[in-house]
Amino acid sequence: ATVWYENGQKKEEGALKEGKPDGVMKEWYENGQKRKEVNWKDKRHGGLWTSWYENGQKKREENCKNGNPMSSVAWKPNGEKVTNIESGKRIYEGRCASCHQINGLGIPKNFPPLAGSKWVTFNPGIISKIIIKGLKGEIMVKGKTYDSNLLRCLPQKLTDQEIANVVTYVRQAWGNSVPGGKFEVTEEQVSDYRIESESKIGHWTFKELKALYPLLLTDQRE
Repeated sequence: ATVWYENGQKKEEGALKEGKPDGVMKEWYENGQKRKEVNWKDKRHGGLWTSWYENGQKKREENCKNGNPMSSVAWKPNGEKVTNIESGKRIYEGRCASCHQINGLGIPKNFPPLAGSKWVTFNPGIISKIIIKGLKGEIMVKGKTYDSNLLRCLPQKLTDQEIANVVTYVRQAWGNSVPGGKFEVTEEQVSDYRIESESKIGHWTFKELKALYPLLLTDQRE
């Protein structure tokens, strides 16, 4: 299937199977510059996904397997690589800020704060595992209860590096400080957290996380 702009420039091109993309799907900007190239297999992303800025500079490259992102790298329009903290900030603002807010203060009764919370600063495994598997049910953060009917953090389809980036970002944002000053989280750490979470079915609950991190979560006031 091929789609064209009104000026005659090709806009999209790729094969369809049962109405779904199959194989390589390509997109272009109206000026003729390539915009995106995505590999599809069995109706899911499989292989390389590349996007470009309108000026021709590569924007993002991501490897996917069975619809899940495995690794990625991003660039700025001037060709500089996006740093881990910059990447984490982008991910946070795009996926997390609607609930936890740009300032990290959350929404009273609905979504807990990340600013000044030991859920974020004490052990990076807690927030990493929540991103990997999600969270549901009533919890208490900094002495306030967040409603079990509204609190539902869904698992995020992010690479281990992207999770490391966003966890690194929130651990140093809004004046947060971590024990020993080591706020950075690595891709290897997240990979270990993912392996530790493999047997977990469904979302985490406070009770389950408390069993894993009793020294931190026994006192729910922080």
